[in-house]
Amino acid sequence: MTEKDIEKLRYLSREIDDLYVKGKNREGKEKLLEALEISKDYGEAYHQFFQGEKAGYFEKDFEQQGALLDKAIELRPDDPFLLRQRGGSFSRKGHEDKAIDHYSKALTINPDDYDSLRQKGVSLSKKGHEDEAIDHYDKALAINPDDYDSLRDKGVSLSKKGLFDEAIDHYDKALAINPEDYDSLRQKGVSLSEKGLEDEAIDHYSKALTINPDDYDSLRQKGVSLSKKGLEDEAIDHYDKALAINPDDYNSLRQKGVSLSRKGHEDKAIEYYDKALAISPDDYHSLRVKGVSLSKKGLEDEAIEYFDKALAINPDDYRSLRQKGVSLSKKSHEDEAIEYYDKALAINPDDCRSLRNKGTSLLKKGYEEEAIECYNKAFTINPDDYDSLRQIGVSLSRKNVTGHGVNRYQSEKMRESFQIVHFL
Repeated sequence: MTEKDIEKLRYLSREIDDLYVKGKNREGKEKLLEALEISKDYGEAYHQFFQGEKAGYFEKDFEQQGALLDKAIELRPDDPFLLRQRGGSFSRKGHEDKAIDHYSKALTINPDDYDSLRQKGVSLSKKGHEDEAIDHYDKALAINPDDYDSLRDKGVSLSKKGLFDEAIDHYDKALAINPEDYDSLRQKGVSLSEKGLEDEAIDHYSKALTINPDDYDSLRQKGVSLSKKGLEDEAIDHYDKALAINPDDYNSLRQKGVSLSRKGHEDKAIEYYDKALAISPDDYHSLRVKGVSLSKKGLEDEAIEYFDKALAINPDDYRSLRQKGVSLSKKSHEDEAIEYYDKALAINPDDCRSLRNKGTSLLKKGYEEEAIECYNKAFTINPDDYDSLRQIGVSLSRKNVTGHGVNRYQSEKMRESFQIVHFL
């Protein structure tokens, strides 16, 4: 089997993936059956590989798909394409360290394999290592400047770093190369959602679903935007549609749990977080939101344990730092709480919730001026932040009470009567 023969089989694999990605399942099935016949004449390794593709695409048996890929790699241990494919199958199951190991092996064999550079970046991003991920995308783009997948994935990491406008610029560059890249349409929707533009975000998810109606990621993200608009039942409907397509989509399981939590169903929410974690134990988002539900149930020590687990996986997860602060504050450990809000703000200075919660802890300690400063910062960042505005009113009321010579006992009684809000 010549290198030309191998490249022909790899090209067939890309064609099959593209057809399924675009929702053209019938054409994808025909092309996969064609590849199975052709691969019989080109050695056992690629025939095993396409048998694995059949198990995955036809039967949704991803364990069997992985086992057949392992057999293919045993026959061709130095094949970067097969190593990369195995890395992808591990990543889809949430096993990012195993995925990274396979991408690294592929890159040792072929340092110019920009697909492996990009996919290693994706796994690093899933582990919360955005700067390392961006470095890999840049290396991929140095080899192939028209790799719209790397442009898009770099946008995802920029978005995770809070650089939403830069992220959108990268999605637009990807879409200029491939206007039908529904992944870029979806990811642009995610960044628009982060900017609070939910209707525009939903419009982009709908465009993505027009190109590929089976894109469960767009269904899920549309659900997230609907949830942000307070439409939890519609959101849950979209998560269910996503899970009907991919029952192992731990992100949809987690987000369904979030919507159930917002409806006040904490025990049911925790069930869904546990289902997500059974599929992807390193999903620090699920660990964090499970902690939030435990906190809502008043189980602060258990909640803190889950925030710590999330932070062990991603020390830069400012949301887990913030939420640990909330639980510490609920336990009346205000100084420790403020320390964690400060850690969160060191990573994301524009996190309004950390600013608000820091204000709440300062207010509980009697530092009205400092509390007002925090609420004002939050309100300056987000003029629609009515929670911070309300807390400014609480702080001003307290300053007025204590400023009229009310003795310490009366002041403390008044302090207890004002609303102290923790923002989960």
